[in-house]
Amino acid sequence: MRILVEIGYRLDFADDAELCDWLRCPSALSNFYTPLELMTGGIADLRRFRLLVEQGGAA
Repeated sequence: MRILVEIGYRLDFADDAELCDWLRCPSALSNFYTPLELMTGGIADLRRFRLLVEQGGAA
């Protein structure tokens, strides 16, 4: 949850349902892991998740 708070300003979702869908959707940008999988992984996964969001892969 802390990571979402830290990068929340970069996430542009219309509502919580859209955010929840994105959190559960695998992406080619993240080697077909979901954002939730990356956030629950190790330090390297958290860094990959943050990079994905900072590079605009969250929308």
